Amino acid sequence: MISSTAGLYGQPFTVSYTAAKHGVVGVATCMANELAEYNIRVNTIHPTGVKTDMVTEPDLQSIIASKAETLGPVFMNSINFPGGFMEPEDVSSVVAFLASDESRTMTGSQVRVDLGKLNR
Repeated sequence: MISSTAGLYGQPFTVSYTAAKHGVVGVATCMANELAEYNIRVNTIHPTGVKTDMVTEPDLQSIIASKAETLGPVFMNSINFPGGFMEPEDVSSVVAFLASDESRTMTGSQVRVDLGKLNR
């Protein structure tokens, strides 16, 4: 299941989005427990900003810039990635890994694809 870094911390200015992404974690954890007896694995992926319409939307960027100077750094990544956002393919490669036999020992895992964002 795809969540977001917002599913692992209290991302400001996005309370509904953040609550929904936390919900994904709860559902996945329950499903991992319930489906384990059938050898069905359930994990969550938590990407930081991915180059999509959502992150390039001017409204979100202006809210971040104008609302609270002190909260701006919570949107920053540790790794300085070109343009500040990952490509969708950066996340889909993790999806492919989790769907493969290489991850057969993983269930209930929360996989961060966050450029170090949550290391702060």
